[in-house]
Amino acid sequence: MKVVAFDVNETLLDLAALDPIFNGYFGSPLTRQEWFDETIKAVFVSTITGYYEPFPQLALSSLELLEKRYNKTLSEADRTHFSEATLHLPAHPDAAPALKRLAAAGCVTVALGNNIGSNIEAQLRRAGLWEYLRHIFGSETVQRMKPAKEPYQFVARSLGCAVDEITMVACHPWDIAGARAAGLDAAFIERPGQFLTAAIPSPKYVAPSLTAFAEAYCSAA
Repeated sequence: MKVVAFDVNETLLDLAALDPIFNGYFGSPLTRQEWFDETIKAVFVSTITGYYEPFPQLALSSLELLEKRYNKTLSEADRTHFSEATLHLPAHPDAAPALKRLAAAGCVTVALGNNIGSNIEAQLRRAGLWEYLRHIFGSETVQRMKPAKEPYQFVARSLGCAVDEITMVACHPWDIAGARAAGLDAAFIERPGQFLTAAIPSPKYVAPSLTAFAEAYCSAA
């Protein structure tokens, strides 16, 4: 079985769509990346300590942290608007063509995110990618978040395949590290501002786009 698992936020979906919201809240679109960095930091704390808190709550907590940092007070309507906006992210232009190419080659394509499954489904439906993915895996299934081993290994158990039959596709080095530690192959997508370091195991594929990865993967199969 050839299984290709995709990270969701930033790998398939473009978080830059939130920039105008953060500009309106805090006076700079750059605070969107600051918010996401704080959210990922909270994910790592959850992973290390074993204390699970659903991703939507972590995202809101990080937004509240920025409120304190920038001495701003958002209304409940603002926070609700923000949460809803995270479910309406556009797909990167290379996402659908890559998923189509892999599906045509007979690959099992799945999404593996740190968000809860219902939110991932909503995101992918609204971004027009739902039809290309066979399964959705959210963090609530194992009460653990990537880069912990459990989410990656749960995909293998659910699909009845070996972990080394799965290739994890992500633009985050920490996701690549988690996948490799769990026994998966991995593909790193070189999104702007994302770089591999020598501190993590090398992925099998390094590609400038999802379409370039899909072509390389299908050609090697």
